[in-house]
This record gives sequence, structure tokens and C-alpha cells, in this order.
Amino acid sequence: EEAKTREGLARSQREAALDDLNDKNSKLESILGSAPETLAPLREGVVVPKPEPDDVEAWVQTARDRNYSVLAARAQVQAELLEVRRVHDQRYPNVDLVASYSRNYSNGNITDPNDYGTRAGSGQVGIQLSMPIFDSGGLHAQGVEATARARKAGAALDLARRQAVLDVRSAFSGIHSDMTQIDALEISVSSGTSALRGNFVGYTLGIRINSDVLNSEQQRFQARRDLARSRYDVLIQVLKLKAATGTLGVGDLMQINA
Repeated sequence: EEAKTREGLARSQREAALDDLNDKNSKLESILGSAPETLAPLREGVVVPKPEPDDVEAWVQTARDRNYSVLAARAQVQAELLEVRRVHDQRYPNVDLVASYSRNYSNGNITDPNDYGTRAGSGQVGIQLSMPIFDSGGLHAQGVEATARARKAGAALDLARRQAVLDVRSAFSGIHSDMTQIDALEISVSSGTSALRGNFVGYTLGIRINSDVLNSEQQRFQARRDLARSRYDVLIQVLKLKAATGTLGVGDLMQINA
């Protein structure tokens, strides 16, 4: 009865896992535009490399300088500061150089000696000065608004930097945590295989029951599942780390795809 109960629970978990797999395949199809024929699993024995350099502060500094959200926020700050300067400069006088030239031509009349042909040209060059004297507070209001928007952009820049640093530290910590789990789970898989053989021998000798064998087998498969999950997680964390520092490129995806 205990074995049947565990079997029913395992079948239920398997159906839930299949539903989750189908959902992820549907999402992948929406991204690619067509359903992939097959998905290559992670090869056995793949050694996941540690991030280089293996120094979180170096990655944090790179994120502060190259994170795409930080770069976008920094550009927005520069744009808002230019807008503040533009509004402020409207208070100054405008000096324009104005020039014009015109020509006038007349054929005249040969039968009338008083109506003779003419050619005339005139040119003018001058300086034009305009100065805002009264604007009913419009320029002041524009200046206050531009300054407030510049401060808002500065706050957004600080937030982007803090978020980038948080993402880097989280991904870096996740990489080391997952790699530690990988080492431990590899030992767990190996010892679980030995325990399964021992329980099976004990079952054939009559000193173990079938639930003992099933428990050992379940523990071994759980360790294998957790090991695979940790190996995938560390690769995802590597991508997140490089994305947070603005260094993620096609080469990184090709390396993982291989």
C-alpha cells in the first residue's frame, strides 16, 4: 500500500512536470515563431567555468559603468541638463545678423525719351537685438519644471545603478552557491547509486523490503534531478551576471549552445 501511494504521488508529480514542460515549449514557440523539433539537453560531465575575474567587486564596477539601464539613465540625465540650460538661456538677449539684397530692372520706352531703362540694386546689412522683458513668469515656470525633471532623471540613474549592483551580487552569489551544490550533489548521486545496489542486494536476501529499494531509487533520482537543475541554474546565473554588466554577447550564447 505504501508503494502504491508513492506511485500515485509520483504519477501526479510527473503530470505536473509535463504540463510545465508544455507551457515552456509554448512560450519558446511564441518567441521563435515555430516549434523546435528537438531540444539538446546539457551534456554529462560538462564543467561549468567560474566567472572571470572571480571578484564580485570587479563585476560591480563594470555594472556601474556598462549596464545598459545605467547608460540609458545617464543619457537621460544629460538630456535633461541640456534642457535646463536651454530654458535658462532664453533669458539672454538674442543678437542676429540680418542681411538683404534686391535688384530692380526696367526696359524703358524707345518712343519716349523720358522713359529710359534702369538697373538698380540695393543691399542692407544690420544687427538685430531682441530681449525678453516680460514673460508673465513663463520662463521661470519652465526653468522650475526642467530642474525638477533633471533631478528626477538623476534619481532614476541612482536607482539603475543600485539595481545593477544588486543584480550582479545576486547572480555572482548564485553562481558560487550552485557550484557548491553541484559538488555536493555529484557525491550524493554516487553514494545514492551505491545505496541502491546495497538495498537491492538486501532485498534479494530477504533482509530488505521493496519500499526500501524504492526509497533508495527515489533518493537517487531526486539527487540526479537536483544536480541537473543546479547545473542549468549556474549557466543562467552566468548569463544574468553578464547581462547585468552589459557584457553579454552572442559568443556567450554560442558557448552555452555548444
